[in-house]
Amino acid sequence: MSVSIVTDSTCDLPVPTLQRLSVTAVPFRVIIGDEVYRDGREIDPPTLYDWMSHQGVFPSVSPPDTEDFIEVYKNLLKHSDTIVSIHVSGKLSSTLECAREAVHSLGAEDRVHLIDSGATTAALAEMVAGAALHAQRGLNAEQVCWAAERIRDELHLLYSPASLHWVNRESRLGKTLGLFAKFRRLRPIYTLRNGTVDTAMTCKQNGIIGGMIAQLKERFGQRPIRVVIALASSDSSIESALKDRFLSAGLNLASLRFQLIGPALGVHLGPGSLAICAHPDVQLDPPTSNAVRTPFPSTTAEVPTALPSTFLG
Repeated sequence: MSVSIVTDSTCDLPVPTLQRLSVTAVPFRVIIGDEVYRDGREIDPPTLYDWMSHQGVFPSVSPPDTEDFIEVYKNLLKHSDTIVSIHVSGKLSSTLECAREAVHSLGAEDRVHLIDSGATTAALAEMVAGAALHAQRGLNAEQVCWAAERIRDELHLLYSPASLHWVNRESRLGKTLGLFAKFRRLRPIYTLRNGTVDTAMTCKQNGIIGGMIAQLKERFGQRPIRVVIALASSDSSIESALKDRFLSAGLNLASLRFQLIGPALGVHLGPGSLAICAHPDVQLDPPTSNAVRTPFPSTTAEVPTALPSTFLG
């Protein structure tokens, strides 16, 4: 039984990786004035961050719509038995709802399995990659979903804007933190809990990395963990410094990789921002029979006021 994997471009995986994993990423749209660019196809992160830093560009983002998903699903269902479609948190974006409407429009509820990642950027990427590798092994849709959801349920995502200049435009909490940070010279570290944004802690500007490492130690102890560092920057010197810091931090690292934060989240956090995703290095061999799927909190639950429910569109 063939299983195709679909996600959206907020996973921030580069095109060569998506191609290697046989994953289709439905693009967000990046809007700059009257111009509209498809994320990952017509604009890349370094270009966007250069425009934001040096040309005073204030972009916005818009999620894929129902028609985008209908087109993708119709094409894939011609040669795939089933689709596993994994997307940015339903509490941050309408993306998942558009995917659901597309499935209903096609009458494909029995062939398309939707998963709310409860996350975005590197955390979503880890789920997508895990699902894709299992699909390539020839596992069925239920087993692929089981593997993705096991990663989801263990994930810990932390992120921090380089400054509050960009966050202030989007968030009532961001404005409050901006005033607090200006007075105290502190910088927030955000996390996602059940798919919604919350504040993990605040640190001095030079204490962000130490604060994030302390959070990972508190969460995972000495369990072997896979860590992904996502940057809204392509500066190799920053990547090298972070690599040295994490390798000497006393964490039990099973793996450490880097990726860029893409436009969908980057327009809200700004150039130079940082995200850390970690999850235990668990064996992902799903049951040989139909796997039992783990429910995820409903996207209709009350959303905290930290960020609007349409933070990513």
